[in-house]
Amino acid sequence: MASLTGVNKSLIVFASLVVVLAGIKAASVIIIPFILAAFIAIICNPLIKFFARYRIPKGVAVMLVVLIIVGLGVSLGGLVGQSINDFSQQLPEYKAQLKEEFVWLVDLASQYNILINKEQLINMFDPGRMVDVATNMLTGLGGVMANMFLIILTVIFMLFEGYVAIYRHSTHP
Repeated sequence: MASLTGVNKSLIVFASLVVVLAGIKAASVIIIPFILAAFIAIICNPLIKFFARYRIPKGVAVMLVVLIIVGLGVSLGGLVGQSINDFSQQLPEYKAQLKEEFVWLVDLASQYNILINKEQLINMFDPGRMVDVATNMLTGLGGVMANMFLIILTVIFMLFEGYVAIYRHSTHP
């Protein structure tokens, strides 16, 4: 087989990179929860070490850490849900304030001979779109919650295995 020139090698590397990235994008449904679980497990590993230092059994330590994770997740979810609920209740008031500010801005611009259509400006910044953004955020949060069981199981597995791997590494150089 003939040797490849620099341009051909670059094209093959680029094509390979495109294929790998397309595969990652296609597998993102599996990869994202796994990476999130790995992140949580890495962050929680010092807690497992802390409990091990006080001779708390590994299973109990992992369950305590998982309870802490779930508690923090539920608290954060409640906080975000309440904030979105408050925002959606105050949205009509925000819409009225925004409309007043736009009218003031258009009047100020007209003093400097800058002509802006008030209705067009108000339609461009429709606060109803904010509700769509909030709805999309809730949908995304619902997707994470649907994967939460899988993520927690993966975290439990990683914490058990990570603890064993660290223990084996420290006892057998």
